[in-house]
Amino acid sequence: MNPGAGRGSLRNRLLLTAAAAMLAAITLAGLVIVALFDRHVERRAIAEVHNHQRTLLFEIELDANGKLKVLQRPSDPLFDKPYSGLYWQVSQEQETLLRSRSLWDFEMAMPEDDLAEGARHVHTLDGPNGARLLAVERRLILTYKNKPQNYLVTVALDRASITKATSEFSRELATALLALAIFLALASYLQVTIGLRPLSRLRRDLAGIRETGQASTDRLKQDVPAEVLPLVHEINALLDEQEQSLARVRARAADLAHGLKTPLTALDGDIRTLRGKGETGLADQIECVSNLMKRHINAVLARARIAGARRPGVASLPMRTTSEDIIAVAACTPNGAKLSYELDMEPDAMIQMDKADYTELMGNLIENAVRFAHSQVSIAHNRNDQGDTIEVCDDGPGIDPQFREQVLRRGESLDRRGQGAGLGLSIVSEILESYGAQLSLGTPRTGGLSARFTLPQRNSTLQT
Repeated sequence: MNPGAGRGSLRNRLLLTAAAAMLAAITLAGLVIVALFDRHVERRAIAEVHNHQRTLLFEIELDANGKLKVLQRPSDPLFDKPYSGLYWQVSQEQETLLRSRSLWDFEMAMPEDDLAEGARHVHTLDGPNGARLLAVERRLILTYKNKPQNYLVTVALDRASITKATSEFSRELATALLALAIFLALASYLQVTIGLRPLSRLRRDLAGIRETGQASTDRLKQDVPAEVLPLVHEINALLDEQEQSLARVRARAADLAHGLKTPLTALDGDIRTLRGKGETGLADQIECVSNLMKRHINAVLARARIAGARRPGVASLPMRTTSEDIIAVAACTPNGAKLSYELDMEPDAMIQMDKADYTELMGNLIENAVRFAHSQVSIAHNRNDQGDTIEVCDDGPGIDPQFREQVLRRGESLDRRGQGAGLGLSIVSEILESYGAQLSLGTPRTGGLSARFTLPQRNSTLQT
């Protein structure tokens, strides 16, 4: 069984939650990092523009005629290349007085604002060819004939360089975040797998108890994480309660059987007394009722034992020798002494079944075959990929197909002679169900009835 299958898988929930949280965290981190990088690049760009502006400010003065001039133009060659993306401009009252060659025939339109001397304002302006410019303006005051003159010195940088740097960084960051996401996904998978390992172990231990059926001796180990320990305690308490319940059931069945056996033993003595007095008819009737009661008692004891018996996973049992012992007992009965028996089993054939279960199972099948056989009872064993198949056949009258399902039900019997309690085949079915098998009735080639079942092969290790 797949541990991750089923409705509301805990593993899937944890993995999906981790994936959603990881995706949200990485996305948010990516957006924040890109925004911080963009601000950093912009600050660096403003600092670069400011350096160019400061250099330019030192080179601007008025000549003897009061005309504005630049003693030495900035050395960066981009200022001389048309539409290069780096520009400067000096204006007065919205009139451009001087500008870099890179602006060519374009004038930067500066917004009207109150700019104190020495202060800087940063603006985003429209530039040549539809470009967006990052512009830094500063007020410059020059004196001519003791009269102050106000000028605006603006240096601008095309924002495309900032956008390009941010885009390249975003692509590289996306690659890095993708690698990080893959690493975190693997880490989450390992975390969930390791975290759920105690639950997988708990499932295997429970499957082992169910597989072997030894609730009386097997308990879940308590060397588990603290979060799982309460569950282990509850399951162990449930196993204890189940064991006690089964013990009470077996005890009550034994008390009932022992309570009835003493009167039945006394009844056997009365039967012998009646036979000694020649009242054979009455003795036969009482003996028939006594036999039915004994079969019911034995059936109750068998059911009680099945309730607490070991289940598949026990040591292998030698089939042939055990089957021979059962046949020897059957051959001692009045009906069995008249029959011949055919046992088709390999001498070293083994089967994974508790000996008491196998004896009860085969004993009921052989006893049923002996009761109705005319001359022969045969038992055959075959092993294939599906498991061990055992078939018990007799050459008696058989059972009509329409009644075969009926005889497998508890208390149902087609024996009108009063020799059957209708419990044998139902007990067989219960034993087989506990081993994952099913009894089927059919008609062999020789006529009569065949009772057949296949015991599935058990793996030595449980699948996880």
